[in-house]
Amino acid sequence: MVNNLLEFESKVKNFSFKYFLSIDSERTLAELDSSLKGLTISEAKKRLEIFGENKFGKEKSTNVLNIFLEQIKNPLIWILLIASLVSLYLSDFFDFLIILIMAFLSIALGFVEEYRSAKAVESLMKKIAPKAKVKRDNIVSKIPAADLVPGDIIEVSTGDIVPAEVRFIETNNLTIDESMITGESFAVEKDSKVLSSEVTLPQDAINIGFMGTKVISGFGTGVVIALAKNSEIGKTAKYLESADAETEFQVGIRKLGKFLVFVTIGLTIIVFVANIFLRHGYLESFLFALALAIGITPEFLPAIITINLAKGAAQMSEYGVIVKKLATIENLGNINVLCTDKTGTLTEGKIKLVDFFDVKNNHNEKILEYVYLSSLRGEGPMDGAIKEYFEKYKKTKFKVRKVLDDFSFDFQRKIDSILVSDEKNNILIAKGAVDSILERSKFIDTNGKIESITKHKEAILKEIENYGSRGLRLLAVAYKKTKITKISPKDENDLAILGFLVFGDHLKETAKETIEKLDNLDVKIKTLTGDNKYVCAYIAKEVGLDSNKMLSGDEISKMSSDELKKVVKDIDIFYRLTPEHKLSIIKALKNDGNVVGFLGDGANDAMSLKEADAGISVDSAADVARDSADIILTKKSLEILIDGVKSGRKIFGNTMKYIFNATSSNFGNMLSVATASFILPFLPMLPMQIIILNFLGDVPSISIASDNVDEEYLEKPKEWNIKAIAKFMFPFGAISSLFDFATFFLLFSFFKNNPIIFRSGWFVESLITEVLIIFVVRTKKIFFKSNPSKLLIINSLISLFIGLTLIFTPLNVFFNFTYIPAWFLGIILILVFIYLMMAEGLKYIFYRTTDIY
Repeated sequence: MVNNLLEFESKVKNFSFKYFLSIDSERTLAELDSSLKGLTISEAKKRLEIFGENKFGKEKSTNVLNIFLEQIKNPLIWILLIASLVSLYLSDFFDFLIILIMAFLSIALGFVEEYRSAKAVESLMKKIAPKAKVKRDNIVSKIPAADLVPGDIIEVSTGDIVPAEVRFIETNNLTIDESMITGESFAVEKDSKVLSSEVTLPQDAINIGFMGTKVISGFGTGVVIALAKNSEIGKTAKYLESADAETEFQVGIRKLGKFLVFVTIGLTIIVFVANIFLRHGYLESFLFALALAIGITPEFLPAIITINLAKGAAQMSEYGVIVKKLATIENLGNINVLCTDKTGTLTEGKIKLVDFFDVKNNHNEKILEYVYLSSLRGEGPMDGAIKEYFEKYKKTKFKVRKVLDDFSFDFQRKIDSILVSDEKNNILIAKGAVDSILERSKFIDTNGKIESITKHKEAILKEIENYGSRGLRLLAVAYKKTKITKISPKDENDLAILGFLVFGDHLKETAKETIEKLDNLDVKIKTLTGDNKYVCAYIAKEVGLDSNKMLSGDEISKMSSDELKKVVKDIDIFYRLTPEHKLSIIKALKNDGNVVGFLGDGANDAMSLKEADAGISVDSAADVARDSADIILTKKSLEILIDGVKSGRKIFGNTMKYIFNATSSNFGNMLSVATASFILPFLPMLPMQIIILNFLGDVPSISIASDNVDEEYLEKPKEWNIKAIAKFMFPFGAISSLFDFATFFLLFSFFKNNPIIFRSGWFVESLITEVLIIFVVRTKKIFFKSNPSKLLIINSLISLFIGLTLIFTPLNVFFNFTYIPAWFLGIILILVFIYLMMAEGLKYIFYRTTDIY
C-alpha cells in the first residue's frame, strides 16, 4: 500500500470533496491508494496512527476559575471593585456591600455563557454514527466510526448516518437527507457518476456523501475521502469551538466602562492636585479624590440591566420567544437587518397539493380520483399531500376499486404505478415527474376524449417552466386500460396523460404583512436559502422583497470580503448558499455597521447563528442549532419576532435612561462636593447623609427598569453612542452643579456659617432635583407629554416623602439635620422649577444636535 505515510497524510488533508466530484471511481481509489476490496487491516491501523480518530477533537474544558477571570476583564467591573474597596477603607460599609453586590451581579450575567460552545459541539457529535460498515481485506464488518481512515470502503443503507465524507462508487436508489448541510428538506438522489468540474456546491454534489447526513432509502458503497475534522460539518464544529464574538451590547458596555475609567482618572488627578495645593496631605488627598471620582460610576447599572433583561425575558416568553442569552434581548431590539430562510418562515414549510388540471386547464375530478388511488400505498410527502387534499376537497363519491398490484417509485424510472380493478379491464395508473410520464405516454385524455400527445407536448413543457418559475412543482398522472394482473416496467408505456398536479409550499398569510411591520420598525429582511433562483424570485415578489436584487452562492465564492461588504446591503435575496456563504454574508453585514439577526433551524445554520448579534432558532430545530442560538421561538414565524424587537428596544431605552440620568447626576454631585470642599470651612454633607441621599436617589432609578417607553422611540433601532453619553453627561452635570452653587449662595446669604441648616437645605434641594430630573431625562418629549410608569411615580413620591420626613419631623436629630423654614423650602422649589426648565431647554438642544433618536 502507501510507502510514505507522511506524504500521503499531507496530500489527503489538502483534499476537498470538490476534488473528487469530477474524477471517476477508479482514479478516486488510486488517489487514496485503496481498492474495491478495501484496505488491509494492517494498513488501516497504520493510517489510524497517522490521521488520528474520526472525531472533531477534544471537548472544551470549562474551568470555573478561567471563566470567572474572563468576566472581570470588563473595565466597568474594575471600577466597581475599586469603588467598593475605597468605601470599605473609609468605613462606608453600606456602600461597600451595595457596590460589591452590583459588581458580582454583573459578573454572574456572563458567567454561564462559556458553556454554550461546548454544548453545541456535543450536539454535533450526537449526529455522527457510532458504528460504520466497512470493508477491509474484502470482508464487511461493523467498527466504531471513530476508527475509519481515508481510503476505507464503507457501505450505507436506509436509516444509516454517513460516518465520514465519502465519494460514492456504487449506488442503488440511494437518497440522503442533507438538510444539516444544505438546509433543504427534500431528500437528494445520489449517484456515482462523474460530475462537471464546474460543480462546487454541496447541494449539487450528488456523488458525495457528507458526514452526519441520514440515508432515507436505498444502498450505497463509497470510499472515505475526509474524516471529521476536514469534513463539511467539521468546519461548523471548528467554528463553534471558537470564542463567541462580542455582541453590540457587550461592545457598548465595554466602551462605556473605558469612558468612565478615563473620566475617573481625570477627576482623580484634578482633585488630588488641587488638594495637595491646599496642603491637605498626600494620602488624605488621594483617597478623597478617588472617592469623589468613583462616585461618578453608575453602580446600579448591573442591577438595572439585570432587572430589565429578566423582566423582558419573562414578557417575551409569554408570546413564544424564549431567551437563552439575556444580553441578546437588547441586541434583538437594535437589529436593523434580519436574515432568514424562506422555508417555514415566509412559507408554511409543508408541501401541499394546491391545484390539479388537465391539458386544457379543466378541473377534471377523474384526475383527483386516479391520483388518490395511486397514492394509497405511498408514504412520501407528496402522497400525504394528495390524501389530505382528497379528503378535504372531494365533491363526489368515487367508485371503490380493488388494488391488484403496485410498483414503487425509484430514481431510475422517477414514477410509481398502481394497478386497480375495473368492470371490463384493469387500470394501470402512473404518476411522477412530468418528463418521465411524457416519455411513456402517447395520448392525452380530455374529459374522456383520447388524442395524440404530439401537438400538445410544447404547451405542456411551457406550463412546466411557468410553474417552476413560481416555485411550484408539477407531477403528471397518466393511465391505460389493460388485462394484466401484475405490473412490470415494460407495462408502464403507451399511457394516456390525464392531467397534472401542482404542489407548493404555501406562502404564509401573514408573511407580507409581517415584513411590512418589520420594515416600519426599520428592520430589513434578507432571505438566505439553498433553493434555486426561480423559487426565490417568486416568493420575494409575493412578499414585497426586491426580486431584482439577488446574489448566488457561486457569485459570493468569487468575491473578496471587501467586495461582498460593498454589495451585501443592497441585496434582498441570496440563493444556492452553503453554510460558509451564509456566514460570509452575516460577517459582511456586521462589518458594514449593521446589527444583524439570523433566524435558522438547521445544523447548517449553526455558524451563522453563533456569528449573528441575535441568533434565533426554533424549538423544533436541530440540536446544534438550538445550542448555538441566543433566542428560541416556539414556532418558526417572523410575526412573533415583532414583539421581541419592540421589547428589546424598550429595554435598551430604559438602560440608556439610567445611564444618562446616573452619569449626569453623579458627575454634577461630584463636581459640587469637590468645589465645596475647597471653599467651605466645613463638610458640605456628612458621610451618613450622603449615603441616605444616594439611597433615596437610587430608589426611583431602579424603577426605570420597568418604565414606559415612548412609541416613537420604538420605531428605529438604536446603537451605543459613547460620545452622546459624554455630550449629555457634562452639560447636564454642570447645570446640576450650577444650581447646587446657587443653593450654597442662598444658604450662606440667609443662614451664614451654620453647617446643620446648610446640610439640611442642600439635602432637600439635592433630593428633589435628583428625583424630578428623572422625569425630564426619561423622554425626548417635554416631560408632561410622556407617561411614566406608575411604579416610577410611586417610588419617586416615596423617596421624596422619606427624605422630607427626615428634615421636617423630630427624626431629623438622629441624622444631624434640622428644620428649614417653609419660606426657604419655597425658594428651593422655585430653584428646582427653573432647573427643570433649563434642563428641558438643554435636552431640546441635545436632541437637535445629536443623532441618537
